[in-house]
Amino acid sequence: MERLCSGRAGHHLILLLFVAALLPGLGLSGQQSLEPPSNVSVHGAGGHFTLTWDLNNFVNDGKLNVTFSAFFQKFGRLPRKKWKAVPGCLHITQRFCDLDLKPYFNYNLRVRSEFPKLSLWSTRIPFSPIAAALSRPPDVSVNLSDAGVLVTISDPSRSAPLSVDVDLAYDLTLWDVNTGATRSLVFSDPEFLLGDLVSGVRYCLKARLTDLAMKTMSPYSEAQCFQTKGTFKNVRILAFDTTFLLKWDWDYEQQPNVTFTAQRISKGMSWRVFDSCENINKTECDMSAELYMFTSYQLRVIAQDGQGNKNFSDSINFLPKSDTVIGPPTSLTVKVMNGALNIMAREPSVLSMPDVSLDCVPAFQLKRWKNSSDHQEEYRGDSSFFTVEHVEPSTEYCLKMRVVCKRNRTGLYSETVCITTDPDPWVFWKSWGILVILVILVIVSVLVYACVCPFQRYMKHIFYPSSKLPSSIEKIKAILCSTLTT
Repeated sequence: MERLCSGRAGHHLILLLFVAALLPGLGLSGQQSLEPPSNVSVHGAGGHFTLTWDLNNFVNDGKLNVTFSAFFQKFGRLPRKKWKAVPGCLHITQRFCDLDLKPYFNYNLRVRSEFPKLSLWSTRIPFSPIAAALSRPPDVSVNLSDAGVLVTISDPSRSAPLSVDVDLAYDLTLWDVNTGATRSLVFSDPEFLLGDLVSGVRYCLKARLTDLAMKTMSPYSEAQCFQTKGTFKNVRILAFDTTFLLKWDWDYEQQPNVTFTAQRISKGMSWRVFDSCENINKTECDMSAELYMFTSYQLRVIAQDGQGNKNFSDSINFLPKSDTVIGPPTSLTVKVMNGALNIMAREPSVLSMPDVSLDCVPAFQLKRWKNSSDHQEEYRGDSSFFTVEHVEPSTEYCLKMRVVCKRNRTGLYSETVCITTDPDPWVFWKSWGILVILVILVIVSVLVYACVCPFQRYMKHIFYPSSKLPSSIEKIKAILCSTLTT
């Protein structure tokens, strides 16, 4: 009996010892089933933020070591990043944590408790320190260099350039002070170079920040004005028939050692370099072989020094089919035939191109005037051959010709050609006829005089005989007259 009792007592003792050993473990297990932290929130301003939270079902009286960990996740334009521990907020005992995160991102935050097992995560909350940067306009600085205009955007509260790796866009509004022409530009970096500005022009600009994830924007900064260096001048195109020349002037006093590269861009394309105009020393570029007549282009020139610094000219528009000057007709010849002027010339070479002939159906305009008069007469025809009648003999006429498209587009006049018409053939015969008549009149007059005078004396002698004094009296008369005269 004693053995039986002692055996049962041993079993009960073992059971009691097992329960005694289990009970503390059960109590401890209940303490490990923690709820996730609650009331998770962010407090702070001016770039300093603190994350706080509560723990409802357990009070850390300092006897048990309960720790907490806070994690963050970036979100924005790109897919969400992995969760990472907030710096300085891993396995901490206090219920707050300073957020040392990059300020120009959007985040999700969450917290968990650890004793010693891990609790569930708290409800995640959004945190946008970028909103603080968007609440005020950014600072903008402008620096001019040989490479262009360097623009730097910074946060006024931090007095430093903004980070490149942010979910921000930098909206820039740029305008020409003289013309008012405005451009809107968007950059992904807080520092960027404006290299395609017109030389010697005064510009102003202002900038703002845009949160690409939340689609919110900051106010615009104050306007910053500057004037670009005036090195490029008078960029122009000389387009004549099928020859296209891009010309420019350069201020060699400011930058003497430079080379030039000419570029073109058309719709839907990117800037391309002219093969014959890359790193050249002259201030003109022959583009004739690389442009199409019906394509619209923008053209510009880049100057580059030995250090690689670049200076861009203004871009100019060029549409060859409408901006090209049609040259004058060539080999203009004038002949006088049968009292008329026969004029003939060759049409400009550009009209022989199929593209141009479709756009310009040519007519020819001829102007004629006397060299002694300013009055001009105009003739038009579909060919370059004209016959001008009713011209005056022995008169100098001058002529010039040009092409006129039927869409009110005109070409250049040819050189002026002058010619003197033949004299009137009847003038010769009229002159000789008058001379012959005069000679005949003189001869007739002499003959008449020679014949009429003797006849007149004869008739006078017959009808009017003269009475004469005797000879003795005539002698006495002669003596008296001689005496009186002495």
